[in-house]
Amino acid sequence: MQSKKMQMDSNGQWSMQTLGWLMVASWFCASLLSQAMYMAIYGLPYGPEVLIAKMGIYYWIIAGIEVVVWALVATLIYLKMRKVKSIATTEHIAPAR
Repeated sequence: MQSKKMQMDSNGQWSMQTLGWLMVASWFCASLLSQAMYMAIYGLPYGPEVLIAKMGIYYWIIAGIEVVVWALVATLIYLKMRKVKSIATTEHIAPAR
């Protein structure tokens, strides 16, 4: 029986969807912690100007990675909605007359 907490595949490994959500949660928490630490030190949230000035080319690499993460989020949400819709349509089959 599969647990609702973490979906495992037939080999006992986490599914790609579960791993994807874990990656998204990790990225979000890291971003939130980074912003909180910066605000604790400097009193203001950092913006792209500060990041570009301090990180240079590495900023654009990290921004590219973030775009990929958001694309992953969109894909996971789309797959989840498609799965829910598929389950909903198969559960509500009208009886034959």
